[in-house]
Amino acid sequence: MASELETLYEQVSKVRSGAAADEKTAALFEAGREKIAKKVVEESAEVSLAYIQGNDEDLVSETADLFYNLVVLLADRGIPLSRVWEEMSMRRDALGIAGKLPKANREGSRD
Repeated sequence: MASELETLYEQVSKVRSGAAADEKTAALFEAGREKIAKKVVEESAEVSLAYIQGNDEDLVSETADLFYNLVVLLADRGIPLSRVWEEMSMRRDALGIAGKLPKANREGSRD
């Protein structure tokens, strides 16, 4: 799995730098941050909808679309996937499999 995402990241980064051509990816970069962010939100919603509807084929397809758009987002910011893997590893070591740090609520305490 990670190797597929790493390969995708390398390909997307090449498009970002102009070293490779891919019309869809280049168009996303050209459209800018707002469009890239909207695509991540859109694909997240489609993943959730496929899950709720119990449609495994759509769930797999939409998850692949979400991964692609997340990779585009990270590549646009110049954030390598290794930083995400490091964060996940740190969370796993500190918090276990769920690996999500609590967020501060309005009163300043942690959830």
